[in-house]
Amino acid sequence: MRLLTVLNDARPDMMLEGLLARRKAPLSEEGIRRTLEQLTLKMTEDVHFYAAVFPKKEAYGKDVFTTSEIEKMDIMYADDGSAYMPVFSTVDKLHAFKAKPDQGEVFCILNKADILSFLNQNGKVAAAVLNPYDDDLPLYRVQLQNFIRIEADRKAGDA
Repeated sequence: MRLLTVLNDARPDMMLEGLLARRKAPLSEEGIRRTLEQLTLKMTEDVHFYAAVFPKKEAYGKDVFTTSEIEKMDIMYADDGSAYMPVFSTVDKLHAFKAKPDQGEVFCILNKADILSFLNQNGKVAAAVLNPYDDDLPLYRVQLQNFIRIEADRKAGDA
């Protein structure tokens, strides 16, 4: 994972944003099916997410750090008590959730492997949730593993 700085390219992925918006639109059954298929395929690409985390003291100030160097992060709870890791598809959505980092907290850029690593290190967290209160798209471990495997297979096929 990388520290989010003004030097990072944090432009929104317009295709992902469009698919997330269409997912919420009133569509026919066929339209919903096609949108979910396209969203699934999009998630097998090199997509990035944004989150707010508290790095451990030894990682604070680094531009690149691992999920094992995260001290803590805000966790959200569902009505059934399940814990979720909030992640965002754009910097603007992260800022709408949290305008600025708290003392010791940083904004960072994650990929699917970073999210999966965090979930695997934090077994009580059920899943990540993409754009909570907006898209509420859960990203479970098995899904992330499959997305990562398909992306790796695709890259291996291109080599």
